[in-house]
Amino acid sequence: MVRTHGLTQVSLAQYTWASWLGMLPGTFAYVYLGGAGKAAIDAAGNGEVQPAQLVIWGLGAVATLGAAKLISSAAADAIEAAKSEHGDV
Repeated sequence: MVRTHGLTQVSLAQYTWASWLGMLPGTFAYVYLGGAGKAAIDAAGNGEVQPAQLVIWGLGAVATLGAAKLISSAAADAIEAAKSEHGDV
């Protein structure tokens, strides 16, 4: 079987895997923040808001967004390194 590529040397499997991996941090952030927001609204509606819960949710949100930023920065650096290695600008 002859494997052909499109305009690049990236195979479908490589593209699929890299796309999934690249979207994972953002997906996790949206799911976490949505769940934390719903829990906060539910707790506020019941009058059960505990300061410790708010702090934990806030720290979790900051950690999630920070991890997403670090991962996206690392990916951008890797792309730039690959471009400079292969002479693409």
